[in-house]
Amino acid sequence: MAAPFFAPPSSLVISSTINSSFGAVASTAIEIGPGHELSFGFVHNQSTQQFAIEENGKTVNQFDPGSNERTRIYQLTYRESYLQNFQFKGRHELRELGAAQIDWSYSMASTAENSPDERIFPMILFPVGNGFTNIVA
Repeated sequence: MAAPFFAPPSSLVISSTINSSFGAVASTAIEIGPGHELSFGFVHNQSTQQFAIEENGKTVNQFDPGSNERTRIYQLTYRESYLQNFQFKGRHELRELGAAQIDWSYSMASTAENSPDERIFPMILFPVGNGFTNIVA
């Protein structure tokens, strides 16, 4: 027997979001001798988000169109992400070789996102009378 078809409910969504972020930037340079320079730069960004969402709505069941079924979904999520960049640069004048100059740079970047705690609780509510409701989760 085929499972009942549940159309997307008309729903009320209640949500809350908490965002926090911080960043850091550092840079330094040094001249290690006449015509020789080295520099270093660093950037770090990190953010976290916490979501709490509740959706409530009426379910349309194709096998029982007059049903008073309701849906409710709770979603709790914690997500964190970061971006880092390291950059090294150098400039060297080679006076022994005339006006020769060497410029070089090296950059390394990384990024990641992590959702270590995500919970979703779907349920269907069946009113059974006398103020009672059966819950199928």
